[in-house]
Amino acid sequence: MDSIGAWAKADSALLQTFCNLSVSPTDAHRDTETFLRHYTGKTDAYLAHSSMLIEKYHIDQITAEELLVWRMDKANEILLKTGYKDGAAKALLAAKALGFKLGLVTTTSKAQLDVYRYQNKLLQAEAPIDDLFDIIIDADSIMARKPQPEPYLAAMSQIGGSPQEFIAFEDSLIGVQSAKAAGIEVVRVYDEYSATHLPLLNTLANYYLDSWHELSF
Repeated sequence: MDSIGAWAKADSALLQTFCNLSVSPTDAHRDTETFLRHYTGKTDAYLAHSSMLIEKYHIDQITAEELLVWRMDKANEILLKTGYKDGAAKALLAAKALGFKLGLVTTTSKAQLDVYRYQNKLLQAEAPIDDLFDIIIDADSIMARKPQPEPYLAAMSQIGGSPQEFIAFEDSLIGVQSAKAAGIEVVRVYDEYSATHLPLLNTLANYYLDSWHELSF
């Protein structure tokens, strides 16, 4: 799912609405990625991110709580129209048919995942999330988020097995860092919003895909 793109577009719209700034989704995403890489708090990361935006862009006409509601509503609007990345569902369904256990490890909250689950007709038609994945680790399931190893450690604990028995497909720097920190080999999947980190991603990852269509079983 292109959740990175959905949030990037939401933040681009947010900066246009509240700051009259024309910031591309790619540039808006850099704020989020930088925030997530350094966020170690135990409070709501979504609210902390809204506070960061208010401070950085001097947004004084709205509180962090109100900005979070606006951002969530805009993201949900976009998420409803966001399907799987091209070729991803086909590849994952093929893997599942061969008996592989699939896990979704995400920084997305359970509330946001429920938008995908129950309201996104594109995903429901192609491959419902709960039918496709054997386990799901969302942002509400663990205390520490990517790039910390905890999300992937939790996934391995639920599925069972050693790191050598797992492989992670990741399209973001914090995702690759999280999986590697958990001792798992990583396939870097190209994403336009992570393109600025491509040299580092290629250094960290074990394998590379420029498209889900390149994966076959």
